[in-house]
Amino acid sequence: MVELLRHNKINNKEPFANFIGIDGFYDLVIQEDNFDYQKFNLDWFPYLSEDEIKKILSNSSNKEILRRKFVKSLVEDELGHQIKRFYLDYFET
Repeated sequence: MVELLRHNKINNKEPFANFIGIDGFYDLVIQEDNFDYQKFNLDWFPYLSEDEIKKILSNSSNKEILRRKFVKSLVEDELGHQIKRFYLDYFET
């Protein structure tokens, strides 16, 4: 279901709004531009397409929130290699 929603195969997302709050990634997919990026989990990056990532980061506020999350996690050494690579690819280029 989430895959169909992510790829706009379901036009009317409103019926699915009843499930907001159950899963953060689901909330991201349903809420799109209204998602609270303070709740974004950096481990979601591998599940997003490059277009989805670029769309998220095109908003300077979202990008700054995620940059801070990355820096905090890097300092605390909480990130795996794959997630560190996302930081380097999208924030240091």
